[in-house]
Amino acid sequence: ATACVLIFLGKKGYIIKGHDLVYFLFVPIVMWLGGRAAHLFVLGKKFFNNPRKYLLETGLYNQGAGIFVIFYFFIMAYQLRIPLNILLDALALGSVLGEAIG
Repeated sequence: ATACVLIFLGKKGYIIKGHDLVYFLFVPIVMWLGGRAAHLFVLGKKFFNNPRKYLLETGLYNQGAGIFVIFYFFIMAYQLRIPLNILLDALALGSVLGEAIG
């Protein structure tokens, strides 16, 4: 899926190489952090009573992952100097391919 994103960006004239590829590696980490940070907002004080229990839960707070990733894409587009709409188009194609493959 990442190759699909890089090929699409290359066709649009945005060649990503070298240390700029690191931005793509951080997407899953940002998603994970966002999902975990959502626990704090959703559960509040209840989270601090037993944080380990809530941090080990897997898919219940994925809306936090989406919010964090959207902010990360703004940062990524700015740092890579790619228009946001082109970056989002490339990432959408990569996501569809990733979902199709499994």
